[in-house]
Amino acid sequence: MAEYTLKAKLAARGLQRVRVASAGTIGGRIPQSPDEAVIAASRKGVNLGLHESRRLDQAMVDEADLIVAMDSDHKKKLLEKFTGLKNKLVLLTDFRRDKLGGESIPDPYGLDQLFYDKVFVMIDESLDDMVEWLVKGKA
Repeated sequence: MAEYTLKAKLAARGLQRVRVASAGTIGGRIPQSPDEAVIAASRKGVNLGLHESRRLDQAMVDEADLIVAMDSDHKKKLLEKFTGLKNKLVLLTDFRRDKLGGESIPDPYGLDQLFYDKVFVMIDESLDDMVEWLVKGKA
């Protein structure tokens, strides 16, 4: 959900130089986003139709300027598994300027639509603050 939501926000702000890609910590390619994710995103005008899940690898880590994790467990696993992450790995909520700053965003996979909707709001609001950070950095 975060990848396509961020791409839409960046396009709306004219930040074409920022390249966004999504990858997870487990599993391989999943043919499509869960229906609940598609519904949650579509309510905000975000189309997840082209999303394809993939697993993060060292080449992606090496190429990235910034890697954003959703929760502290993922962040810890990434730091244990990959080299060169220490100075470019953050939690998405690290960009927040409210009480959720630095908190984990839960993984909604396998849960109900209401939970997906709540998680999407957390992601969406966190991405707003991330985009502001990028704008200030003249991304």
